[in-house]
Amino acid sequence: MILKKPQSGKIRRIIVVSEVYYPDEQGTAYYITGLAEGLAEHYQLTVFCGYPAVTARGRKVLARETINGVRVERSHGTTFNKDKLLLRLINLGSLSLFIFFKLLISVRKDDIVIVVNGPHPLPYLARLVCFFHNTRCILRIDDVYPEVFIATGIIPEKSIIARCIRYINTVLFRGMDRVVVLGRDMKALAEKATKNGANHIEIIHNWGDVDTVLPKDKAINPLLAQLGLKDR
Repeated sequence: MILKKPQSGKIRRIIVVSEVYYPDEQGTAYYITGLAEGLAEHYQLTVFCGYPAVTARGRKVLARETINGVRVERSHGTTFNKDKLLLRLINLGSLSLFIFFKLLISVRKDDIVIVVNGPHPLPYLARLVCFFHNTRCILRIDDVYPEVFIATGIIPEKSIIARCIRYINTVLFRGMDRVVVLGRDMKALAEKATKNGANHIEIIHNWGDVDTVLPKDKAINPLLAQLGLKDR
């Protein structure tokens, strides 16, 4: 069964659901923070996320605060050794559950929920919340699973786990009001997963900060010097 209902056109608030957010500044956190702050210029915006766990791991932050117009609601998960796959999955699962319960009591019918995918159950739980509240739900895909697990050798391509992930992704993708991907190859994989020629999958490319990130002359570029590429 596809978890989908008719929706109203009014937007009360946009809710972004992500494992990571500012002050973490790795790829997903950086782009989701920029997305949320951009949307906050035009809409009421709330982010549900975890505590800093990557580039700002251990930094003290408030459980609830407003940053650049964005209301940030953070949840704790378990903090086992993330270098162990099983323990990392437990951390992600516990964080997802805490965010799920917050969403259950926060989401309303006229909200729009944008959820970021990852190796965690957040997209599935967020979609379930949206079904309960008759709320529109958009999935942003940064990485495609199980392909990431297969490419890194975590699971075999034809394993039962890979087949199960593909099946639940088919249900998830079909049930979303929109699916946002980063490029053509990712769109092709998402379309293949839906198995029905879905027309609700859109490409929105990531952006670069041309004001902050500027190229250096080859003669003084330390990275090129380190790699021995100054003359190439």
